[in-house]
Amino acid sequence: MFVGLKYRVFNHLRFLLFNMYYVENWVEVLLYFVNMKSGIEIRYKNSYRLILYRTVPHEVSVHYFILKLVNVGCSFEENQVSFKDDFIFKIDPNDLSSYSHIFQTFFDNEYAKLNVQGKIVGDVGASLGDTAIYFAKKGAKKVYSYEPQKKQYDLMVENIALNNLEHMIYPYNVAVQAKPGQVYITNVEEWSGASKTSYSEEGKGSWIDAVTLSPEIEVLKMDCEGCEFDVLNNIELKKTNIQEIILEYHNNLDKLETIIQKQNLEYCILEKHSDRGILYIKIRTPHQRAQK
Repeated sequence: MFVGLKYRVFNHLRFLLFNMYYVENWVEVLLYFVNMKSGIEIRYKNSYRLILYRTVPHEVSVHYFILKLVNVGCSFEENQVSFKDDFIFKIDPNDLSSYSHIFQTFFDNEYAKLNVQGKIVGDVGASLGDTAIYFAKKGAKKVYSYEPQKKQYDLMVENIALNNLEHMIYPYNVAVQAKPGQVYITNVEEWSGASKTSYSEEGKGSWIDAVTLSPEIEVLKMDCEGCEFDVLNNIELKKTNIQEIILEYHNNLDKLETIIQKQNLEYCILEKHSDRGILYIKIRTPHQRAQK
């Protein structure tokens, strides 16, 4: 409990210092976040501007991730974020979660545990292409990127081209499941670009094509708001070429662990938060298991 309190105090202090150092109108910004202003144009000292009117969920987190990107040296232009010669991303101004995706992938190193060097990687829930580009720059031989939402897919294609990685990253505007067919994709949050797979009720969404994973894939990343249950429950992973998996889960950890244990796979939880977590799975070949 004391450690958690200490972390929260440190995080609030860092948030305050980042605002003082990187934001021109930091006092107004802080007043906005304690509900003393109805709207705000945040004026960052690197000339970037962000207008908020309490219409975006998790506004504090969005602003904090922008501050973190500024702190590590990222450059901002209109609807574009870049870092030295490492990457350049076009972002959707209506999808403010792009900032967190970029920071968590490249600077929090959420996927650093995966050994992608010379491997064929599957990226399920590829979003704006941040993880696919990260894997390519970490030495992946090839990346198959699956993104069901058309807007996110179009953005990913553009970002792959901006980073000159068309020869390594192969994008697909489809969902992924254990058997090919169609699935109903519903928007979870318009602002975040997230989607989830629905097998029953129809709501605000559309039917789209779903494919199975390429049999070439050796390393797999999944952030697909629910499709991981279908993939892990209906594919015998030890009979595939997949050696490692990292996935982001949202609730239902117990159900996920039951499925993994049923396949007798090694796994560990890398991150665990109140609403999400990161889980790592190691899949050994029969030869590797015999050597162990």
